[in-house]
Formats: sequence, structure tokens, C-alpha cells
Amino acid sequence: MLYRVCLVSLLVVLCGGCRALVQTALSPVGGVTPPTGGVAQFQDTLAAFAVGTGAKGSRELVGAHGPSFNRAISVTTIERGEPWDLTAGARIPQPIAKDDVLLLIFWARTLQTKDESGQGVFRASVGMSAPPWSKSVQQTLSVGRQWQQFLLPLKSRDSYAAGGMGIELAAGQAVQTIEFGGIELLSYGKRLSVGDLPRTRPTYDGRELDAPWRAAAEDRIRRLRMAPITVRVADAAGKAIEGAQVHIQMTRHAFEFGCAVTLWDLVNEEDPRTTQYQRKLLELFNSMSFGNCLKWPAWAGDWGERNGRDAALQGLKWAKEHDFNFRGHVLVWPAWAHLPRFMQKYRQHPDVSAIEQDVLEHIDDETTATRGYVAEWDVINEPYDNHDLMDICGRHVMVDWFKRARQNLPEARLALNDYGILTTLANDLHQDSYEENIRYLLEGGAPLTVLGMQGHFGASVPPPERILATLDRFARFGLPIRITEFTIGTDDQELQADFTRDFMTLLFSHPSAVGFQFWGSDQLFTQDFNDTPICAAYRGLVLHRWWTDISGKTDAAGTLSEQGFLGRYSVRVTREGRTVVRDMELAKTSGPLMIIMPDD
Repeated sequence: MLYRVCLVSLLVVLCGGCRALVQTALSPVGGVTPPTGGVAQFQDTLAAFAVGTGAKGSRELVGAHGPSFNRAISVTTIERGEPWDLTAGARIPQPIAKDDVLLLIFWARTLQTKDESGQGVFRASVGMSAPPWSKSVQQTLSVGRQWQQFLLPLKSRDSYAAGGMGIELAAGQAVQTIEFGGIELLSYGKRLSVGDLPRTRPTYDGRELDAPWRAAAEDRIRRLRMAPITVRVADAAGKAIEGAQVHIQMTRHAFEFGCAVTLWDLVNEEDPRTTQYQRKLLELFNSMSFGNCLKWPAWAGDWGERNGRDAALQGLKWAKEHDFNFRGHVLVWPAWAHLPRFMQKYRQHPDVSAIEQDVLEHIDDETTATRGYVAEWDVINEPYDNHDLMDICGRHVMVDWFKRARQNLPEARLALNDYGILTTLANDLHQDSYEENIRYLLEGGAPLTVLGMQGHFGASVPPPERILATLDRFARFGLPIRITEFTIGTDDQELQADFTRDFMTLLFSHPSAVGFQFWGSDQLFTQDFNDTPICAAYRGLVLHRWWTDISGKTDAAGTLSEQGFLGRYSVRVTREGRTVVRDMELAKTSGPLMIIMPDD
């Protein structure tokens, strides 16, 4: 069932900055009217778009019931690749002068998608229609299942003869079907600036700094993630010492904040950047995962030495030596596309008994080889649309996989990981499937102990209150919830930072949440290891707002007491030139830390 009401809105700033229009994505009738005076350079001439079928998918003209059009160009991608692998493009039949201001207008909707955001994703651009393909505007966008209008203003970088400029809608980055219609390119010459024209700016309800959800979240954070931290100082005879200088400094969060890292960047000792990469991880995180090298094909040697077993074990040893909480991803990703080469022999000639045995032997092999290094495993990944093995062997094998992992790992946390659970326009059927799989596993006696929600978001993101409702829905199972693969697919850096801040705040405030993990460090820092806006938002929370660093003096009772975030601390007490340093763990049940100062 599709959502009948969409809480995401598109903030479109109208020309001149004089007023703003908020338009819901599911109320598209009419759309935004562009400023007068625009001269059509291209107007719904869909016949100009090439159609046909290729190795990566197809493009075809179809009938459509759009807001102001009855035909659309339908782009179906059948193999995930780069955006430009499947493109709907058309040339502009009019000449365009350098520095002319133009406005691209079009509508889009998603019919089906396997993108982890639950939305269709594409890249819209206007620029040179032949090599070197320079662009005057280019933006990555996402769209749900209802018609949504997009407006992209631009200034022409060069002068173009007739046919020299082109419109490109590239959709090769996900297996999906997206329809595009109502395509126009208007020219305002040099009468207006780009800033005078309307622009689609995705936003979300609750982004405002005074939004009501924030106060409630901050209150939950104080109650759930903080506790009194008390230091008592006395002399050797037990007499309280007043006026001792105390510095209480946090060293590690109890909540797990992590990142999926690139193994070779972590272990390649011949590259001087490896040390910088390691330092950045140590600075930012207490939890870690590998993006690829613990997947079955990599473990079996299909993906080469850089992602192979030996390199993985080297990376795991580094993580343990540096006290990272490590998540293993993944024991079974039960689709042919994610199984090792030697398993492909069963694709045409299934042997149920042999398949079951091979999977169990793999679980035995990987869990025993990594025992002592991995604290939590994704036992099954994305069963919503990766279920080839269950289709052949029966659904009961999911329970068998969990039980086999528990047999080898009596203390490890075991997770079910899936996508599309928290995203804006994901199909309700995906959430329903996730819930039903959880129930099936628990009722079958599977030792499921963690609910993994990936957290891949497109350019359209959900309001915090909807995220809270979804977390509450699955919290009813009484299991810890972890965000395992956070990404946000938008070019809007302000939206990236704001949504990261708000999503993390809401998650940190939820009683069932135990951890948060970015999916890939490339979204966090540049090649020069400078923070991105996403990393700056993360740092501002985890290492500043939610970080405890207290200095003060003991009172007449020899006590200094404050509130601190749960985690590890270093406590330094100084009096009359003597210093004592103690480590402590702050939990909800922690009592005072007693420090005895030496007499000499």
C-alpha cells in the first residue's frame, strides 16, 4: 500500500525572494508557475528523446496521466551501474548564447525501484550535447511514486549552436523504472539572474530549529544517555578534601558510533595515507564495519587479495587492537547475485541438500575464523528482495542460519539487516515484510538479538516525527535497534548537514537505539581528510554537544558532582602539587568514584 499522505514538502523559493511556496509532493496539480517572459527552447517534445532497448535497460514513450501532459518517457534500468549507463537525452533545437539564464522544468515519478532509499534516483543536467560534455547545471535527485515537479535554473556556460546544448536525465545508478514528462527549457536571456528563478529545494517538516519534536528529544537524551557523575576526594585517613582541582574528561561513548570502512585503505601499509585514514577513524568512532570484505564472495576469494580473507583478518586485528566494537557484514545475502562463484552451479540445477550444507559450512568457517574479533553479525541481509535461497530451500533456512551462527558464537549479537524501513517514500509492504520476517524468526526460535535498519536516504527525506513512529513500531519487539548503513543522496550540503543532525538526534533519543553507522567514509571527509558538512554535523553532536568535559573544585564534603553522558572517563585530581589519575565507566548504576590523595 502506498502512502496516501506525504509529509515531505518541497520548498520552492520564488523569484526575487519575495515569498515562498510550500508544495507537497503528492499534491502536484498545476505545479509552480515560472516567471513570465521565458521563451521556450524545448517544450515537451518527447519525440526528440531516443527510445529503444540496450544491455542496461530501455527507454520508451508511454501514455501518462500527468498534471499537464499525457505522454512520458519511461526509463527502465535492469542492471545497476553509473548514472550515464542509461540516459534519456534530447538536443535543444535552438541556439543558446553564453550567460543566458534558463530554467529546466520537468515532472517525474517512480514506478518501481530497488534502490536502498526506496525512491527512484536520477541525475538531471543541461550542457554540451557532445564531448567533453561540460554541464551548466547537474543535480542528483530522487522521486517517489507520485508525480513531482522539478525546477532547475542555470546560466549557460558557453554559446551553443542549434543542437549543441542537450537535456540529460540519467537513471543508470539503480534498478528502477522512472517516468519523465512535461519537460520544458525556458530562456530568460540576460533579463533575470539564476537567483530570480524558482528552484526545487527538498526539505522536511520539523527542520525548523524551534520544531516541537526537538525539546522532547532533548529531554529523552538527558534521561536515557546521561547519569550523575560524582567524584569524592579524601586523604589517607578518609577525611574529605575541599578545594581539590578535578578534571573529568570523557574518552569514549557508551553508545556505538561507527563507520563502514574500506579495508585496503585501512591495512595498506605501503600507502602513507593509511596512517591518516586510521587516525581519522580513531578520532571519530568507537565502532566499525567493513563494506565488502566479509561478504561471502570476498571471503571465498572471488574479489581478490585486497578484499580477501587474509586482508580481512589483518583489518580485524587492527580494529581489536584499537578497541573498536566491530560489526560483521554479512554472513548470508541470499540472492544469486551475492553468492560466490562456486555456488552458481546450483542456479540451473538446484540441489537443496547441498545448498543448505554449503551455507552452513560457510557460516561455520567465517564465524570461527573471526571469533573474538566480531561483536555483532548481520546474519541475513535484505531478505525483502533477496530470497533466492529461501525460494529453493524453504523459509526455515533463515532460522537455521541464525541458530548455526549462535552455535559458533554464544555471546555475539545477531542481526537481521534490511533497507527501506525508515525512508521517506518506501513502500509500506517493505516495512510489513521486515516485521513479518522478525516475527517468523522469533517464533521459530532464531536467536535474533538486533534489528538492523540500513538508513539509505534519497534527496527526499522523512520528517523526524515519522522516523520516531517507525522506530516505535519496531521497538515493540523489545530488541535493540541499530542504524547500520546511513547515507543521504542529495547534492544539497545544507540538507545533508541538517538531516544528519536531526536524524542522529532523534535516534540518540530513542530508548531502543544502541548504535549508528555511516556507510562509507567518503561522505565524511575529502581526499585531504577535511570534514564534509555531514562530518561537521556529526562532530558537532558526538564530540561536542554529547561530549562531557568538566573542570571544578570539590566542595566542603570533598565532592564534585555533575551530569555526564554514559561512557568511559579519565578523572584527574590535583591538590598541592600532587596528582592522581583514575579511569572510570559511567553507567546508570554507577556510584561515586572515590579518590584517595597521598599524603606525600
